Amino acid sequence: MMSDLGNLLVDIVSDMFPVDDVALFLSGGIDSTTVGLACHHAGKRVHAYTFDVDGIENYDSTKAREIADIMGWRHTSVTLTDDGRQQEDVDYMQSFGFCSDRPSRIIQLYPQYKTLPHITEQYVTGGFGQSIAKSELEYSNNPLRIYPSIDEVREDKLRTIEVTRQLEQWLDALSQPFGITTRFPFLDTRFKDYFWNWTYVEATKGYPKHYFHNAFPESQNRIFGKLRVLGHCEPDTQWHVCTHRHLVGYY
Repeated sequence: MMSDLGNLLVDIVSDMFPVDDVALFLSGGIDSTTVGLACHHAGKRVHAYTFDVDGIENYDSTKAREIADIMGWRHTSVTLTDDGRQQEDVDYMQSFGFCSDRPSRIIQLYPQYKTLPHITEQYVTGGFGQSIAKSELEYSNNPLRIYPSIDEVREDKLRTIEVTRQLEQWLDALSQPFGITTRFPFLDTRFKDYFWNWTYVEATKGYPKHYFHNAFPESQNRIFGKLRVLGHCEPDTQWHVCTHRHLVGYY
């Protein structure tokens, strides 16, 4: 059983990946997991990739392995080490020109870039772009800001879409020498349209995460457990597991 959002994501990945095997950048969080489940329910064979540093597992890689085991997906963990080529890698990444003036963007894509040589599938995907739905606007960290008009929200959404599309194009350009194509379902216009008319209040109070959690309820409840609380809560781990008094939810 899938929700209307689940059916939409299955349609998107079915159109996006005309092959049976799909690589997944899996962080262990709900965004990349939801994309993996969409591929899974579309009949794709998912191969999850994550990374560790110097062979030391982190919380994300541990959770990614657990999710892969639950869903019967292949899982590969790539070890990042100090190979003395970091500056060479950064210079190469900057040569493509996408968001290269933002060091944070390079940091964001560096683990994926170093994972590319290990990927054996033709297509790779991940949870990039979910913030288009959640509308992580500049206002969200300022409780004194008056709620913006819907036009302001849409303008900010468009900026978010543009930056995330540049990240997809950048990673796709980095992928091509390895014979890999990068595509992110959350950047599909059908996904954007699904959330387009949400108000600022709806878009910043946890509802999109609730929709993601219930996109594939049977599978996601096996992985995450039942969602018991909605609303804003502060993430206290990399996996964004948070607590609000005695209740536990996923933000």
